Amino acid sequence: MRHFSASAMFAAILCTCVSAGCRTPSTTEGNILLISIDTLRADHMATYGYARRTTPNVDEFFSHADVFERAYATSSYTSASMISVLSGLLPQHHRVRLFDQLVSDDVRLITEMLPERFQVTAFVSNGVLSDAGLGIASRFDHFDESMVWRSDPPQLERDADATTDAALDWLDAEYDRSRPLFMWVHYMDPHRPYDPPSPWDSKFDRDLEGENAPEHVLNHKQQARAASAFEFIDNYDREIAYTDAAVGRLLDRFSAIVGLDGAMVVFTADHGETLAERYKGSFQHASAVYEEQVRVPLMVRVAGSRARRVAIPVSGIDVLPTMLSFAGVRVPTALTGVDLLEPAALKEDRVVFSESLSSPWRPQKRAATRANEKWVVGLSREDGRVSTRSLYDLNADPGETAALPWRSSSGPGEELLSLVATDPDPGGKPEDPRRGELNANHPALLRLLGYVE
Repeated sequence: MRHFSASAMFAAILCTCVSAGCRTPSTTEGNILLISIDTLRADHMATYGYARRTTPNVDEFFSHADVFERAYATSSYTSASMISVLSGLLPQHHRVRLFDQLVSDDVRLITEMLPERFQVTAFVSNGVLSDAGLGIASRFDHFDESMVWRSDPPQLERDADATTDAALDWLDAEYDRSRPLFMWVHYMDPHRPYDPPSPWDSKFDRDLEGENAPEHVLNHKQQARAASAFEFIDNYDREIAYTDAAVGRLLDRFSAIVGLDGAMVVFTADHGETLAERYKGSFQHASAVYEEQVRVPLMVRVAGSRARRVAIPVSGIDVLPTMLSFAGVRVPTALTGVDLLEPAALKEDRVVFSESLSSPWRPQKRAATRANEKWVVGLSREDGRVSTRSLYDLNADPGETAALPWRSSSGPGEELLSLVATDPDPGGKPEDPRRGELNANHPALLRLLGYVE
């Protein structure tokens, strides 16, 4: 049974809706499938211009969907980003800023905003999204987090086929066709270590880099079990292709069992990945707010989708209002996200925000993006105050290699500074977080995944 506790203060802000204080919902009530892929860069999909066909099943399914070309995760770290998707709140408002941090009872997720008649179910494959990591299992009617423990090296994850099998088994046995459905399926595989199974491990072979390789590839930091940065990138792409095949099975069976006429299917990622572009050629996320870490795929398919491509920046906090509106639920005006399927809501001057993970060895970065300009601040480890300011022109400098002088009169920059100044967790570091059990029980595995040092 779902858990519905919330403080009176938060309930007053987000629960109470009167006709004058809430946006008018659509009259459609239907099934919703949310698919999220861990560590998937948008620019490694053909839909977003990639030369390799890493995602043929997803590309085909969403060929008539609304495609958002510049979608930004609220965080370059999994937990913070996905709780933003599920709650419609920026990280500093839902306050899940660290790994192994439980979601506060005051934070309402989509499962508590949908009517009770909805079946709500989740299938997660990343240990940091488990109940031990987030404490959200009671928010769902069914929460499947069974992990497959593998060796060489061990991983706190479940592979894409096992995740799809779990979701399909539930659909076959437990889905109630008389009730609307919300299903969330999160796949882990593109996350490091990049270790695609057979036969996917032989796809996308290429020659060694040779003399014409980009400098960042030649100078990458050597890591175990790979001869070159190209091999790492090949294996990353192979993991994506393997996941795409599993997602294809999920979409086929969902279409057959649930149907698409009255359904919304949302596809996105929690964050991206630096693939040797910087940091002495390393492969990582959570560390920064560069485009490769926070720009993610986002596609929405409903019956009658127009195959629209949207270039205006949008945010992970927009996913919740979009799903609620489709389900016929009023969207609380306290939420700042917009319905992505409402063209009038997508404004050219929209500002979206992203942040990185704060840690003892890595101060937090935060960004505000409007059109093709991006304001970035670095925060002090000691007191969380702004220590660096940068501005990037993403048209002239898509790699964010040449910072421009900060424009003090800029609206987005001032909005970013205001967010930082009002953050209840200075520097993105909660003073007394509610911790889960992952770090205590699995520190070695979390270290392998890059979450702790």
